[in-house]
Amino acid sequence: IQRDFVSKLRAKNITSPTSVQIAAIPRVLQRKDAAIQCYTGSGKTLAYLLPLLTLYYGRGKKTSQNDISQAKSKRQRKDVRSPGAAAGACAIVIAPTRELAMQIAK
Repeated sequence: IQRDFVSKLRAKNITSPTSVQIAAIPRVLQRKDAAIQCYTGSGKTLAYLLPLLTLYYGRGKKTSQNDISQAKSKRQRKDVRSPGAAAGACAIVIAPTRELAMQIAK
């Protein structure tokens, strides 16, 4: 998990992973599919979002600024927002309710 994320978690008094996070984070970091099921408040959202965001921003590091400039100039990509976005989709997160989707987005 990226250091920036760890420092932000510490600022919110999250200092150690839950059991569901210990089980899920390595699997997601290995780019394996994961269906995560646990009780409310167990840390499921962070269990998949932390490794997904780590992979997303890590992919951005592999894409050089020169590659992004070339893609823009060739109009291969009309909407390059960040280095990670230039690498394409990283994951699809599906939520069963609008309420939960809003919680995940926050």
